[in-house]
Amino acid sequence: MDEPKISPSPFEPCDGEAHSCDPADVVPTDNLSFLLFQLGRAHRNQAEAALSAMGLHAGQEFVILLLLRRDGQTQSQIAAAMCVEPPTVTKMLSRMQSSGWVERRGDPADGRISRVYLTDRARAAGEGIRQVWEGLERRTFAGISEVEQAFLRRLLAQMHANLDSPGD
Repeated sequence: MDEPKISPSPFEPCDGEAHSCDPADVVPTDNLSFLLFQLGRAHRNQAEAALSAMGLHAGQEFVILLLLRRDGQTQSQIAAAMCVEPPTVTKMLSRMQSSGWVERRGDPADGRISRVYLTDRARAAGEGIRQVWEGLERRTFAGISEVEQAFLRRLLAQMHANLDSPGD
């Protein structure tokens, strides 16, 4: 049987013949952006699996960790801290409120403002969330030295800055 046709790039379609759907077969090792995308997806999948065991969806843990640092933030403050749009936070908070993780209350000084507070359930989950992320960090960086991790942090910070600045 012939080998499946593999696209030379994730951005170019195969020629219509049968091809593999296994990402390991299509990741172009010379395309670092695609490898970063695959790493991000694998990392998110691992986080999602661990968090779902706690009853959380990926991203909700960041709201809890943020409010553990300073409870009673506004939805706008949460959106800014998470670098997402306010409607995204509104939807997430509605889901979290329905699940008993947070409650929203009006600001006593300004009735137009809604503040978000953790429930006892969310406060109790804080340590478990930290353990999930520490475990994921250990697993992700297994076999990578502290020096290599420091270098990677510098590279990732530079790449982030590159993408945040006006580009070509």
